[in-house]
Amino acid sequence: VKKVSKELHQRLADELNRRISEILSVITEGRYTSIFLDEDLSIKINTPNKLLTIEQVSRGTMDQIYFALRMAAGELISQKEPMPIILDDAFAMYDDERLRQTIEWLMDTGRQVLLFTCHEREQKIYEEILEMEEK
Repeated sequence: VKKVSKELHQRLADELNRRISEILSVITEGRYTSIFLDEDLSIKINTPNKLLTIEQVSRGTMDQIYFALRMAAGELISQKEPMPIILDDAFAMYDDERLRQTIEWLMDTGRQVLLFTCHEREQKIYEEILEMEEK
């Protein structure tokens, strides 16, 4: 049983790490391309120069890593039927460019997204993206 459990964990962990890395690469425009979530749920971030821990990145990047983790875990859990994404002020620490990348990623998922926020920035960027797509 222990061997099967370890194999299952490894298979799921590999898929989760791969998907987190893909999502994060998109929303950071390739700045962070590889994430590793180990058995203790510690996050390691590969950069071209060194391996970082979650504590070594900015608060905004930390939020983007956690966003990618939540999105990847949600995809793994709901593989057969995509679930809606519900976010509540999830982007407060994002700069405008990473927010734009994240909103574009969300739009590309084809999933229903409910975004609650007290800021107008998200709507403005969303409308700019739609306007550019219409041209």
